[in-house]
Amino acid sequence: MKRIFSALLSLVMILSLVAAMGINTSAKEGDVLRKINFKNDDKYSFNMFATNGKADGVTAEVSEDGSAATVTVITKSKRYFYGDIIDGLKLGEGKKYTVEVLADNSVAGKDAMQNFGVYINGNKDVIEGDWATITPNNSKYTDTMNAFRGYYGTPEGWNGTPKNTLSRGAGSKDYGLYVSDGSNYVGDVYTPDAEGFCKVSIEVDGYIYRVFINGEFFDEGYIPFANNYDDLALVFYVYNAGSVTFKDAVVYEGNIYSAKGFTYPALREGAVKEDWSDAMMLNAKELTMDAYAKAGLGAKLTDILFKNGTDYAPKMFNLTGTDPIITVSDDGKQIDFDKPTDAGMKDAGQGATWWGGAIGSLEYTADTVYTFTYKVKTNDLRGGIFFNLDETNMKYNWGQLYNFYGNLDGSENSDMVVCISGTKLKGHETVKTTSYTKFAALEKNIAFDAEGYADMAVTVDGYSWSLYYKDAAGEWVLFETYHGTAAEFAGAPQVACGVYLYHDMCTLGIKDAALYKGTLTDVANYVPPVETEPAPETTEPETPPTTGDSTLVFAVIAVIAVAGVAVVAKRRED
Repeated sequence: MKRIFSALLSLVMILSLVAAMGINTSAKEGDVLRKINFKNDDKYSFNMFATNGKADGVTAEVSEDGSAATVTVITKSKRYFYGDIIDGLKLGEGKKYTVEVLADNSVAGKDAMQNFGVYINGNKDVIEGDWATITPNNSKYTDTMNAFRGYYGTPEGWNGTPKNTLSRGAGSKDYGLYVSDGSNYVGDVYTPDAEGFCKVSIEVDGYIYRVFINGEFFDEGYIPFANNYDDLALVFYVYNAGSVTFKDAVVYEGNIYSAKGFTYPALREGAVKEDWSDAMMLNAKELTMDAYAKAGLGAKLTDILFKNGTDYAPKMFNLTGTDPIITVSDDGKQIDFDKPTDAGMKDAGQGATWWGGAIGSLEYTADTVYTFTYKVKTNDLRGGIFFNLDETNMKYNWGQLYNFYGNLDGSENSDMVVCISGTKLKGHETVKTTSYTKFAALEKNIAFDAEGYADMAVTVDGYSWSLYYKDAAGEWVLFETYHGTAAEFAGAPQVACGVYLYHDMCTLGIKDAALYKGTLTDVANYVPPVETEPAPETTEPETPPTTGDSTLVFAVIAVIAVAGVAVVAKRRED
């Protein structure tokens, strides 16, 4: 009996030591990581965190055991988000989860347009933000939600006309590799169980997510982590009159459906796997907020090169009229845009064309200070440069872009105005006007070099930004300052560089663009740190390792000794 007790004691102590050393303690494929309790869960809260108006016209009820929650919307055209991040579970390279929930979207009032979404990535600051002041039709509400990714459908998608799609936040349709085309409901009809529920399962595989409905593969998309949407979340979106019940929500380790194996359908026409490569690049940039924090005040953060790279991969994300002819120099430091005339138009066509991208994963905050410097020229049809963006939604979010816009052709008619997405802003410090201001009318005129370029700079200090130009003496002159707010930057908080063209036949050129930390004064006064020679390395005598398998061996010996089993070292024979 004593021997059995000693053996059991030894086993318990060994297992305790193994657990303490972290050996074989990671979750395995298919293990349940979390069962979501919609009531009294300290790591998940089923609360409404955003709406495009007051919290009227909606009710939410949670079952007594917390396993189910029902959201009922009474009024049409109201948008409601319920859910939370799942504390302790992060998204990123190599992370694999399966989030699964049963959903019954029975329709209250027979409104066939009632619909819902399930999203799996989130931002703690957004979800826990103060949404009480959001007013109806405030675009910043929907813009801020656009980084969410997941599934979206309607009641007809279960057992009638197919009404399913991959989705980005606020119920917008999104592109998938196989069926979701960003503009239409697609997919199959799905049969609910006897209680009216279908199973929505979303696999998270690094930067990719896959949606399964009732265990059948639906489509695959990518997860943008820009704007810090890198927490695993379970967020429900409900829109229009009707009720949706969610129950039995579970988070599993690994990709449980992919592990079983399935056959991918044919790629959607025009879609290629490389569609997602740019999105993955967004999450692997080297120029991060940590790099910003380590840089000295006035230091150059990067030269902006107009050829695709890790930290800057510009692209066309809104085009009106004719395609511009884009020419980039071999070294990437110069770019020229020439928008030809549409042959079908009598005069120059008009409409917004936006081209550019975010720089690294840098963001604007209340405490950051950035300065851009450029050499710029245009023809008399004017052009603009923007410096903020939400790269996760380049096709949809151009309405939040700050830019300066004007005629920089070197003539007496050269002028400028500060804008948001091409809409003129009233400045706060100098010209204080929404009209184009001619440089010739100012105390100091702008200067152009022999090639027709003018030196321009933008400093963004917190949420206020200032536009500068160089005069004939080579001095920076303040053109205008606009005092923005955190709310105004919320829809497009990333540091970016790109161009805005409005007219066909316009031309615009940029060269020698760079981004610095600090103001123009900081840049002028910057002194690079003196590099010192590293101290010579000293070689320490090696000591036997005391971790890993050897630690476990010594632990086992110690436990066996405690159990009363003699351990005798074998004598080496000569």
